[in-house]
Amino acid sequence: MRSSIFLLLLLCCACGPTEERYRSNWSTQPDLIRPWAGADFWLNPLQDWRQQNGRLELVQSGGNRQCVWLTTALDNSELTFRTSVDVALSQLPQQQDSAWVGFTLGLQGQFGDYRDDATHGTGLAVGLTPSGRLFVGKTDEYSQVDLPQEFRLEARGLKQRDGQYYIFLEVFRTDDRMIGQRIVPVDPSWLQGLLALTVSSSLPPSVIPWEPRPAEVQNPNKDRGGQFLASFQNWELSGPRVGTHPERSYGPILWAQFSRDAEQGLCLSAQLAPLGNGPREVELRIDGETVQKRRADSLGYVAVFELPDIGVGEHSYELIYRPIDQSKQLYQGTIPAMPATDDPLRVASLSCVGDGGFPHRMATTNIATHEADLLLFHGDQIYEHVGGYGTVYDDIHDYLRKWYLFGWAFRELLRDRPSVIIPDDHDVFHGNLWGEGGTQADTTLGYNYASQDDGGYKCGPIFVNTVHRTQTSHLPPPADPSPALQGISVYYTYLDYGPVDFAILADRQFKSAPKELLPDAAIENGWPQNLSWNAKTQAAHPDAQLLGLRQELFLDAWRSRPSPFKAAVSASPFVNVATLPADLYHDKYVPSLPIYREDDYPPDDRPVADFDANAWPQNKRDLAVNLLKQAGAIHLVGDQHLGSTGQYGVEAYGDAGYWVATPAISNIWPRRWYPAEQASSGRELDDPRYVGNYEDGFGNLMTVMAVANPHDRDREPQRLFDRAPGYTILDFDPAISEVTVSVYPLWESAGGNTYTGWPIVIRP
Repeated sequence: MRSSIFLLLLLCCACGPTEERYRSNWSTQPDLIRPWAGADFWLNPLQDWRQQNGRLELVQSGGNRQCVWLTTALDNSELTFRTSVDVALSQLPQQQDSAWVGFTLGLQGQFGDYRDDATHGTGLAVGLTPSGRLFVGKTDEYSQVDLPQEFRLEARGLKQRDGQYYIFLEVFRTDDRMIGQRIVPVDPSWLQGLLALTVSSSLPPSVIPWEPRPAEVQNPNKDRGGQFLASFQNWELSGPRVGTHPERSYGPILWAQFSRDAEQGLCLSAQLAPLGNGPREVELRIDGETVQKRRADSLGYVAVFELPDIGVGEHSYELIYRPIDQSKQLYQGTIPAMPATDDPLRVASLSCVGDGGFPHRMATTNIATHEADLLLFHGDQIYEHVGGYGTVYDDIHDYLRKWYLFGWAFRELLRDRPSVIIPDDHDVFHGNLWGEGGTQADTTLGYNYASQDDGGYKCGPIFVNTVHRTQTSHLPPPADPSPALQGISVYYTYLDYGPVDFAILADRQFKSAPKELLPDAAIENGWPQNLSWNAKTQAAHPDAQLLGLRQELFLDAWRSRPSPFKAAVSASPFVNVATLPADLYHDKYVPSLPIYREDDYPPDDRPVADFDANAWPQNKRDLAVNLLKQAGAIHLVGDQHLGSTGQYGVEAYGDAGYWVATPAISNIWPRRWYPAEQASSGRELDDPRYVGNYEDGFGNLMTVMAVANPHDRDREPQRLFDRAPGYTILDFDPAISEVTVSVYPLWESAGGNTYTGWPIVIRP
């Protein structure tokens, strides 16, 4: 379906053959009001745009606001092209030469993928300032025009007889009379890639367009603010240089995610684009037969389907959406057969999806080679910074834009595989989250360390519930659906899939905040700043909670359910596998710490006490570990940006179950485990120094079996590869009652090398 483009076939008057002309159809949809431009476009950022009154309007001023055309692009030829758009200026800045409106041509990102081009790409800015300065790339050289409030802007590229390629940038009144023109030679290397309409409260970085495009182009300012707004209508693109890519359209159905449970059957959620006042009904067909129709909600735009009697066999599914013009979008996938309890099960464990490396094509390609039966996403599917343009707290559309980036990267993995997805702190716009059972954090002084250290959620219940609905509504119903404080929803539940019975936990939602309970510690962002205070001996508090009573009772009931394997799925491990240099007492320094070669070792690191880790409160940690031990469960987690596997201890080393922490997919916070004091037990002579029996910074016992520390690996880009990104594959084999754990670097596929220390065989 091409809902947002009319394809017009026009005769070229000069040479006879037909020329395809592509045109936005916003003007044909005057009744639609939505923060979405249609399936053929991507908005930077979503929350600052509206399609309304038959136009695409920028409603919030800022730097480099863009509408990117996904399904067309300029190729690398030197053929002609033409693009034009009707522009209306609705708010002008006082300094009218500090802003601009026009096109960005040849958007290119870092990874050769159109999704990266659309979100992070830079290109050649061609346009004009509100005072009428017409420029092509080089902003200090321009032609002056007398600019009306409404006009048509047109850019044409063509090669002249002198062999040089030129951009003709022209401005027309609404009666088609030209009022200004600028002609500039442009090196063709600037003109390969996507195109965007751009409105910006600040000028773009000036470039020299007649010289070849450099390897790196300076990023434009993207800060929110300013006083420049505009709207658009009738965006057209044509010419033999224009390539079309209808497969790149994104929406209205963006993706689907589903789970299968032995008792609950199929739970499937369809994530739609923000349709505003448009139709929201989605039809689900199983094996070609309509089984349910559901209406997506008006906040997260999720349609949820529950089929308890689907049976155990394989099924095809189709999701059908009919927009206002009654055309049809079809999204298809396969629901695998339910594995038997004596079948082996392969699980892929993933966490922490920043946008370094977006759209994570290396990760998704390599993970797919393992042909996992089930996907686990442990949280931080988004970060506040992903996609650029900052963070607008409590803004659902800002969250949705970031969530859509996650789906854009992983939807093909999710299409045909069941999944467990749970949110963590960054998903609800927190650096750290102590949920306090759902209380409201104090944000009167802003959304900083202090607001989250006091506990509770910084964003309101509608925002948090939208995050929960978008990420977890495909899971079986909660074990106890009673809402938390403020009416915030819960999602902890069972998932019985083949030989594994999973307990899905919310290990932040009920956790206490340490700052108020432990005032002598002087907590900042979860780190005690009183250097004379000892977390091992002074952190105990009778009122402190970790999982909360509700989830403790849930685990107590779960431990007696019969199953060949049990696995608890949560965000973070019940130990703090992390060290810092002896003179540092805050992990804000982690991104700037030196990254060593694999055989090198920092001189004085010691285990630290980070209250963001689920190693505190120690008594509740011990209770949770004992409940997992009694269930015979392995603990599967993420969050720490550091891949690790080990065994919990309560009274003695190794007297409890195992944890498996998967590395980050995109590691922005390269934590490490390099204790200077070597373990005296629990290790072999040829083990790395960091393996063995240790106490973490809270005094919890742990046997560290393997760690994927960041290393200097001579791979580019270093910010992605040196920080030990990766994923985990777990093979549950009920025939021999073993779980094989393999932690892979991001760049390795099935059959490749694991990180040092893996694979590890666990017998729960």
